[in-house]
Amino acid sequence: MRLWLTLVLAAGCSEPASAPADLSVPGDLGAGPVTLSDGKTAEPMGAFYSFWIEPLEHGAFTDVYLVLTFIDAGWKCGDPPGSLDSIAFEFTARVDGVSSSTVLSRHGPRLGPSTGGDGWAELDGDDDRLEGWDFDGGTVQVQSGGSVAGQVHFSVAGLTLEGSFTAPHCDALDFVASP
Repeated sequence: MRLWLTLVLAAGCSEPASAPADLSVPGDLGAGPVTLSDGKTAEPMGAFYSFWIEPLEHGAFTDVYLVLTFIDAGWKCGDPPGSLDSIAFEFTARVDGVSSSTVLSRHGPRLGPSTGGDGWAELDGDDDRLEGWDFDGGTVQVQSGGSVAGQVHFSVAGLTLEGSFTAPHCDALDFVASP
C-alpha cells in the first residue's frame, strides 16, 4: 500500500510533458519592446515606475500606489515632458502578477485628449525597492538599482500601446500628497 501511495504522489508531483499556456496574457505579447501604434506606424515607448503616496484621514494608514508611466523612448527622467505622449497606470498592489487597467494620467497631443480605453498593464517582476517616504518634505526614498518588468496591451482613440518592458525608477515622477 505504501509503495502504491508513493508512486501516486510522485506521479502527481512530476512536471507535465508540456507546461500549460498562460491564459492571462495573449500569446502575441511579450515579444518586443513597448510601442505606441496607430496601425500605420509604431513609435518606441520608454517605461518608468514611480510612487504616488497619499495619507488617509487621521494619519492611521497610508495608500501607496506604484505608478507605471509609458512615455516617448527619447525622454530622460527629470526632463520636462514637453509635447510628448505619455500614459500612466496605477497599481494598488506591488507584487508579481498584478495587473491594472486604471489610467492615472495621460499627456501629449494624441494620448492627452483621449478618454476611456481598453486593456491592461501587468507586472511580471517587482523589485521596486521602496524604503519609505517623508510627508513633510514630499519625498520618496527608493534604494537604487531596482526595476519593475512586465507587459502592456492598451488601446484608446485608435492607438495601441503594447509590448514588454523593464522600467527603472524615476524620482521626478514620484508624488507625495500632504497629510
